[in-house]
Amino acid sequence: MNKTVKSAVCFTLIFIIASYCFFSCILVSAENRVNNDICLKNGEKADFICICDEDGMYLLNIKYRTNKENSKKISVKIYIDGNIPESFANDIELKRVYKDASKIKQDDFGNDLIPKQEEIFDYNEEYICDNSGFYSGAHCFSLEKGKHTVSLEGVEGEPYVFSVTLIKKENPVSYKQALNMWKSEGIKEKDDYIKIYQAEEPYSKSSNTIYAVSDRNNAATVPSSPNSLKRNIIGGDYYKQSGDYISYKINVPNTGLYNITFKYRQNIKIDTPVYRTLLINNEIQYKELENLKFCYSVSWKNLTVADNKDYYVKLNKGENEIKIAVTIGEWSPLLEKVNKIVYDLNTVYRRIIMVTSTTPDSYRDYHLENEIENLSGMLSEYAENLNMCTDEFAKINNGNTSLAYSLIETADRLLDFSENIEDIPDQLSAFRENITSLSDWVQSMKEQPVEFDYFVVHSKEAELPKTTCSFFKNLKFKFLQFISAFSDSYGDISSLKDSNGGISLWINDGRDQAQLMKDIISDSFTESTGIKVNVNLVSGGVTEAVLSGRAPDIVVGASRGQPVNLASRNALCDISSYKNFSKIAKRFAPDALLPYTYGGKVYALPLTQYFLVMFYRTDIFDELGLNVPDTWDEFMDVSAKLQRNNMKVGLPYTAISATAAVDLGVGAKDLFPTLLLQYGGTYYNKNLTSSALNTNEALCAFKKWTSFYTNYGFDLSYDMTTLFRSGEMPLLLAPFT
Repeated sequence: MNKTVKSAVCFTLIFIIASYCFFSCILVSAENRVNNDICLKNGEKADFICICDEDGMYLLNIKYRTNKENSKKISVKIYIDGNIPESFANDIELKRVYKDASKIKQDDFGNDLIPKQEEIFDYNEEYICDNSGFYSGAHCFSLEKGKHTVSLEGVEGEPYVFSVTLIKKENPVSYKQALNMWKSEGIKEKDDYIKIYQAEEPYSKSSNTIYAVSDRNNAATVPSSPNSLKRNIIGGDYYKQSGDYISYKINVPNTGLYNITFKYRQNIKIDTPVYRTLLINNEIQYKELENLKFCYSVSWKNLTVADNKDYYVKLNKGENEIKIAVTIGEWSPLLEKVNKIVYDLNTVYRRIIMVTSTTPDSYRDYHLENEIENLSGMLSEYAENLNMCTDEFAKINNGNTSLAYSLIETADRLLDFSENIEDIPDQLSAFRENITSLSDWVQSMKEQPVEFDYFVVHSKEAELPKTTCSFFKNLKFKFLQFISAFSDSYGDISSLKDSNGGISLWINDGRDQAQLMKDIISDSFTESTGIKVNVNLVSGGVTEAVLSGRAPDIVVGASRGQPVNLASRNALCDISSYKNFSKIAKRFAPDALLPYTYGGKVYALPLTQYFLVMFYRTDIFDELGLNVPDTWDEFMDVSAKLQRNNMKVGLPYTAISATAAVDLGVGAKDLFPTLLLQYGGTYYNKNLTSSALNTNEALCAFKKWTSFYTNYGFDLSYDMTTLFRSGEMPLLLAPFT
């Protein structure tokens, strides 16, 4: 490959990497109705007339398809008879459905690659549910007999809505009732049948982040290899949020009753079960399939639905779809109660710090019992409620309360505070830590991770595959794995055995990020061009590589100061000379390429961009009667009112060394670039020949920036997430990420 062609190919690869690092969505206008579907544009409403035959609880079903021209998250607002029925109806997410674009492919070393994900642009049907994650299944609306108007308002994503239907809520029958019904219809158990389906090959899924992962712990995982990476399981941290699902298409020779057995491992939620709902052809055939329980296990186990009681499911001749959906099952009412207690405790904590501040004087008596009405009674009530929640946890978890430590400890502390109010100021930080611990516990319990290797559709008497292998087979596997460790290079994660004729790429990041980059390149760039890329994980050393004549073709993750440093020594290629450069440059902010420009030429592209946004607590603003600030003057007025109530305001600040300033650039210094831009200043003069930091605009921006800390006492360093959650810092500026 000659030097000119190689440079062009490198530039094309840079563009592909940049497109994954910075995404820009293009909105394309559409008519309100397309093929009898209503395009629900943002802010527009569509009305649907629904008839209820009788008073009762109804499910709301929406049939829709996604907009190919808009890849944003899909969310709508729901009105029933002109009113928003529940608070969660302000923002209902409609899922996009994805699938693997191809079978799992291998690189030159036999390592499996992540399959490319593509969206299924077909009609989806979804029952409306609460997106908070505290509730299982679809939400029920209480409606009277007669005509009702259901209105959908577009919030984001612009879906095409085909129909909206109210369906009377019917509780699933029990397994015994379903079995009797099937047998009365002449449907019988099937004999001598078994078929294995690999879990890492789903038909569809609710998120493009649910994909096959690798397990190399033993030889029993199917498929397995001691010296190459096999994507042989699915689930874990990628498949744990309530509402997530994966589905499979299975074929059976005859209509009948079959067993389904999952080979699973749930080794994350210690001593507690996680739950899944099993739908057959989009239907819950009986109640026991609503909350399948996958108990804790450090090794792989078999679970025959439901609860290993060998319950049958009915499958029709030919193709059937089974869907395995994440649910929080029996934890739902418990987590809802604890979450309400966390919210109430945060409110009490804010009222306390309004009196004491976050750093109380240990020699002062604040008389909290007089300042906050019924403080002792409230704390005692919350302690009692937490003890009841602990009992409920033990009941669900067969008496095991090892994971309920946060509930027990917080209840004990609240009970102690209720009897000794005067101790609260001295133990205020411990009080906050208890609330934080309780909140973290709720979020952790909402997560329901489990891993699947395969599942088996079989007759009752069929002999199932073993979940473990023999001692000697596993010993051989471990030995070969040990031997291969000496030949594997940690830094070389290339898919090439021979890098001659390919492109050399260095990435200065973590191994997981490098692996993802390699998968993206193999799946997109190499597949479309046929040009292979040698990916290496490195830590710095670019300058030394250039001096030694062994520099790579592309570096990802270089420090910000290196492009101009190397370009001034003719060590880099000018990427602005390529024909597609102007198109790619539009993906970034107007001045984003300026730090990589030298002599009118551009030598690098940004890997990331971040944007500051304002976060504020709506409940605290409502409680104190504050308006959301739009200007710096309004921002300072709100800050003063918050500080008078012993609350804080957060501005971004990161202490950096002189070396880091060179690598990152002055433009990365927190809030100063924002203020400089707002005062009309720039970093460089018009000719880009010298710094413009000595101008009056830059001086005013610098004075304004430093005054936040010298005149108003804003904190330089703080735990943003904790303080925002507790309410101590209800207003802050932070990166969008």
